[in-house]
Amino acid sequence: MGIVDGRPLQLISLVQLIGFASETVIDFLAAKPALLIGSNERQIAYIVDSIGEESDLVVHRLPPPLQRVRFVSGAAILADGSVAPILNAVDLLQAALTVNHAVRSSTANPAPAHSPTILVVDDSITTRTLEKNILEAAGYRVVLATDGQEALDRLHNLQNQGGCQLVLSDIDMPCLNGFELTRQIRTDPAFCHLPVVLVTSLDSPADLERGLAAGADAYIVKRAFDQQTLLETIARLL
Repeated sequence: MGIVDGRPLQLISLVQLIGFASETVIDFLAAKPALLIGSNERQIAYIVDSIGEESDLVVHRLPPPLQRVRFVSGAAILADGSVAPILNAVDLLQAALTVNHAVRSSTANPAPAHSPTILVVDDSITTRTLEKNILEAAGYRVVLATDGQEALDRLHNLQNQGGCQLVLSDIDMPCLNGFELTRQIRTDPAFCHLPVVLVTSLDSPADLERGLAAGADAYIVKRAFDQQTLLETIARLL
């Protein structure tokens, strides 16, 4: 607990709440800044590592596959070209105010013991980054590719780095689309065993049949995207 203006406030580690840290013990005596979120009696102090400079950002809405990602309300592109997720203050407050809910959130997706490597393939920088954040929060090691051809190159490079355990790919991409990428994976003796999950906006029965015929192990439609479903599908295939 912390004291602000003479009244106690609950202290929460922000990184643990949103699932970006596996530690179970936080040193609350260490001198670290805290963000105060909420109003009146509904306030929580969130411990953070540091507070950066104030800056003006243009917040973009998330694309269809990521609109239901918990704790994230949008994204902004920083001056160096990197993508910064924008946290949802309402989600953070609701999760922290309900202790049991916060505990379930921290244990729902335990980190795999050996940190399997997942190759994320998508030509959208926003989608790649947000999927990377979801998977890394669940304990996976993530490698990125912008299209199918780059994904094949990444797979060959990873052979000498512990290999890759699953491919998560979009379909509509330049150079080599997701269908062709899946077919090439299935016909290559070095990678034919790899689970492939297609995440796409193509939702017709014909597209689904085409994806499964190419050799995909799972087919997730972006408009029905759910973070928990994605993680459960990956855990099942691994």
